[in-house]
Amino acid sequence: MNRLLENDISKVNESLRMLLNESKRLSQRVDSMFHREHKLIGGAMGFISSMLFINDSQRFNIYNASILKGLRRVLGTNIQSAYDGTSYESFNSTVLRLKAHFDLQDMETDWVLFYLSD
Repeated sequence: MNRLLENDISKVNESLRMLLNESKRLSQRVDSMFHREHKLIGGAMGFISSMLFINDSQRFNIYNASILKGLRRVLGTNIQSAYDGTSYESFNSTVLRLKAHFDLQDMETDWVLFYLSD
């Protein structure tokens, strides 16, 4: 997180505008932030998914290793780590289905998956 402060604020603003611009598919926006022209120093998937979550917690979930591990435990599958836009889309849609199925609130989903990761 401290590495984010090494970025020029105008680049941070430009990158966040692009990430939140829904005229492009989510996977393209995430890939642009993660791998391409809008990549920020210190801007890993946890940061990207956190910005999406802050913008719209009903549609996006925060990605981190513990939540992924809990999701794998609940589903009994090996959902892949999110290192690109397509895998984040898959992770996010899977968590949203789980959230809807159990009628969980935004942060409840993260807490349940986090505690199941042990």
